[in-house]
Amino acid sequence: APRVARKIIIIKHNDPGGTSLKLNRVDDMEQRAWRRLGYILSRNTHVEELELRRCNLDMEGLCEGLQHNQFIQNIYFHFIDLQDNEKLSSLAPFLSHNHSLKNITLRSCNLGSGGIDILSSALSNCSEDTLESLELSGNCFGDIDLDELILALSTSRNLTILSLASNGIGLKGSTSLARLLENQRSNLEYLYLSENSIDNESAIMLADSLAKNTKLRTLCLRGNDRITTAGWSAMLKLVHSSPSIDGVMKSNHNLNNLGMLTDRKKTIAIALDIDDAKLLCESLKLNAIRDRVMKASVTSALGVDNANLLRA
Repeated sequence: APRVARKIIIIKHNDPGGTSLKLNRVDDMEQRAWRRLGYILSRNTHVEELELRRCNLDMEGLCEGLQHNQFIQNIYFHFIDLQDNEKLSSLAPFLSHNHSLKNITLRSCNLGSGGIDILSSALSNCSEDTLESLELSGNCFGDIDLDELILALSTSRNLTILSLASNGIGLKGSTSLARLLENQRSNLEYLYLSENSIDNESAIMLADSLAKNTKLRTLCLRGNDRITTAGWSAMLKLVHSSPSIDGVMKSNHNLNNLGMLTDRKKTIAIALDIDDAKLLCESLKLNAIRDRVMKASVTSALGVDNANLLRA
């Protein structure tokens, strides 16, 4: 298509203005064209973002050249079929050896347990600690052991966002994630687990793992309808241990969002009595206020540059 050709020509000429390459619903490129695109990307030094959405591509051909690129910071694959593990294996060298990669999105790409293993191995072999976010939502790989993935991510000091929504995660996956949340070296701030298979036992485990966590701000549990009274009570105890001074000191003052939108708050209200449901919501709001006040105070005292350096 002429539109696609124009984009690729800009990238081919290494134009400084060509910092993003987005291809959507490209179904008519031949295998040699994908291989040629990979070669072009291997020589390009200005593209920072590569987004492929609903494309029928030759992954192996593309990655022959892509694996040599050291400048792409953000890679977004949406609805790219990676069910064949050979496809993800061809992408793995790029994920491992790119020294600039900050954000990885493999959303609704049919990753199975084998794909998660390949990804985990690729991330564990990263030569530089640059990863800031990992988005794996919508792959429906089920309730599998995520220990290898968590082990790989535990060394990522810059990782602040992990999205695993709509994957069928239950007790096995939650057990692995609890280990990440207990790791005091982890700087994860946002964990998205909406629309999974998390039940009370899993929710209690996650709540317990956050008892001493001082980094996580959002634990999105929206759409996990198996969480009932016991699970939401554990979350309440986490953020509001008791009204005593000792209880307040032991409470988690960082978590301020459970991903429950206004219409979903009814779920909590049904699971808990009215007073406890209100207390949970108000405790989360109070933590959010504390977070904003703390950020404002640090910024005011140190200045924007020094405050950002402190948070880093």
